[in-house]
Amino acid sequence: MAGWAIGDFNYTMLLQLVDQEISVFDYLKANYVFLALIAVSVLLLALWLFLCLPKVFCRWCRKCCCCIREKRHKLGYVGRVVVVAVGGAAVVLAFIFAVVAASTEASGINGVRTLQCHMYTTVGEMIKGSNPEVQVKERFIGVSPLAEDIRDLSAKLDMSNPDSLLTDLRDQIEEDFNFKAELAASVGSLKAFRQSMGVEMPENSAHVCYGCNAISESSVQELLDKYEQILGTDMDMSEFINQMFKKLNFPTIVLDEIIPVNEIEEVVKNATDALAETQPTISSSLTMAEVSFALACSFVILMVAVGAVWLVFFFIRSGKTGTKLACIQWNTLCVCMFVLLIVAGVFGFVMDLLMRGCQYTTTVLVEKDDWSWIIDKVDPERQSPFGLIVDGCLADHGSGDLVEIFGYKEEFDNMVAEVKDTIKRAVENLPEPPELPIQGLDEFGKFLQQIGWVVTVDPKKAGDKIKTFPEFIVSGVQEEDVEIVFPGKDGLGRADSGKKTKLAGLKTLEKLVHPWKFSALRPDETPDKFTITATYPDENDPFLTEWLQSYSPGRSGKEIPGNVDARTQMKNAIWWSVQKHKVLSATYDCPYYDAAEGKLVGRKCPGSTVFAYSPDDWSKSSIVSSSAEMIEQIKRLLQRVKNSIPTGTASATDILFSVIEKVTSMVEGINCKFMRRAFVQGSLIACDQTFLPLFKAARYCAMTAGFLLLWIIVLLIVWRKLKDNSVIVRQASE
Repeated sequence: MAGWAIGDFNYTMLLQLVDQEISVFDYLKANYVFLALIAVSVLLLALWLFLCLPKVFCRWCRKCCCCIREKRHKLGYVGRVVVVAVGGAAVVLAFIFAVVAASTEASGINGVRTLQCHMYTTVGEMIKGSNPEVQVKERFIGVSPLAEDIRDLSAKLDMSNPDSLLTDLRDQIEEDFNFKAELAASVGSLKAFRQSMGVEMPENSAHVCYGCNAISESSVQELLDKYEQILGTDMDMSEFINQMFKKLNFPTIVLDEIIPVNEIEEVVKNATDALAETQPTISSSLTMAEVSFALACSFVILMVAVGAVWLVFFFIRSGKTGTKLACIQWNTLCVCMFVLLIVAGVFGFVMDLLMRGCQYTTTVLVEKDDWSWIIDKVDPERQSPFGLIVDGCLADHGSGDLVEIFGYKEEFDNMVAEVKDTIKRAVENLPEPPELPIQGLDEFGKFLQQIGWVVTVDPKKAGDKIKTFPEFIVSGVQEEDVEIVFPGKDGLGRADSGKKTKLAGLKTLEKLVHPWKFSALRPDETPDKFTITATYPDENDPFLTEWLQSYSPGRSGKEIPGNVDARTQMKNAIWWSVQKHKVLSATYDCPYYDAAEGKLVGRKCPGSTVFAYSPDDWSKSSIVSSSAEMIEQIKRLLQRVKNSIPTGTASATDILFSVIEKVTSMVEGINCKFMRRAFVQGSLIACDQTFLPLFKAARYCAMTAGFLLLWIIVLLIVWRKLKDNSVIVRQASE
């Protein structure tokens, strides 16, 4: 039976009806079931009105009225069993199908609400844009973000705007070619280094700063003077940047005039307002429909329940059962049956029509992706917005381009081409910074790391004190022993062939004068009588006298060669230790360049910091760290100057390409897959969750009405059987 079985929705007949290949009568004839339900309902209603309405027709016709009640009647056991069996089956089946119809109708109403929610969600996505959870290729930028981006981009492309893209480009180029901070840091660190190397040893010191003396030589000073001269080069690039931007003509692009943003926002606003106005009406209508249908089904179920109760009393009491309740049921159920048949017919016919459309949508539009029939019917010329959107967005799996559909593709392409040309011209006209021919920084740094921190014995001031252990004569003030190469001359001023010389450290010297200790090696210990101080102990010092008297050769772990007096040699060693303590405990100028304040800052450092040595951490020596800072700042300046062209090129490209990226992002965000996705989801909701449940509800209404008709017939038979004709004749004559 056409249109009755689920899935039997042939959309071909619907297309033929639209194409006028068949008439409306042919279509109605093919879908006769639901029309037959309507016709049967009308006929039964007419019959009921003609025969059963009291006090309307002649009194002889009123004898069939169901309002006549008789007190006595007789019906046999077999008759009662038959009535109860048939009536009970009708009542039970009517109850079941009424419940199923109510449940299915509620599901269909929920489907309508889901479809309404999907519609509002789609409109919201169209206005605000897609959620981040949506796949990138299917995201829609949203009309509001699109309008905002277009306005922002228009402001950036408006060269008369003080915050335009050209202003950003100029600011970035000026920053890329601004060497003031690096130049000031280089000059400041160079001056700080030169001042640091002017170390003045303590008065009456028997030591000299070997590194300071080496740097004070004319060749090294000439190199530093050359560095300072080169760093005095004018690095101001402002004039060159001005000339560059005089030659750079950025195209004037008024994007918000190309794309009618205000008109688009107005259309969206009107659509949103219309949806907002209709939303309460739609929601209230759905609620009323659901409540009305639920009440109707509940009433039918109630009447069926009353019929079941009446059957029980009828079977038990039989002759004592009156006809008044049967009369009320009969009339009421007749009205219910008429309504259910009409609802089933009308709803069934409409839902059948919609389900055929769903079948066409699912099979042809979604699965086959064939939109030609709809487009040919609606817009054969492909000129209207609807035709363009359907042909360009919904078809071909939504791979169309909305920008091209609405005719903005050429404007965007021209804008991108102009921006690319501007990038090329901007890069070609970047200013050329002056060269800074500074060389030999690494060699100079290695030279300073090798000897810049070295402190050695001054042979001119040694006198007889030179007669001590060799370690004291060739020693410094560093902690550990180190091997160094003195360029030209060794630490005693003797000619050197470039061989490595072992420079004894404080730890080695301390072992030779045990138990005397250098406080520089133990800054956390509390000073006691064993700690070397800046004052040489008096000859009559009891501790010194006792210690020297008890001293014997080899006590220090060293054999004393020749006939040198051990106590004299040890006294000289103590004297040298005191001299080293003077160097270590004295304070020296160790200025540094403060980049935050942009000037040299003076400070005082102890000798243990100025002349410290550690191959793992050069920063422990302020002299070496000052030279390292100078070299690092100069290298940073040279690297900044060297990279200024590539950096400026990258900056100009990034800033100008940001326009292209913005445009590309906008174009990608105005995609058609969003519409295709929304259409497919809406179709599934409409067909599976709305139309199909309502179609089923119409069928269940028809089944309920059929079983109600069976129960009505049973009641009619029983009622006629229960009537007493003599009473009817008497009442009719009256």
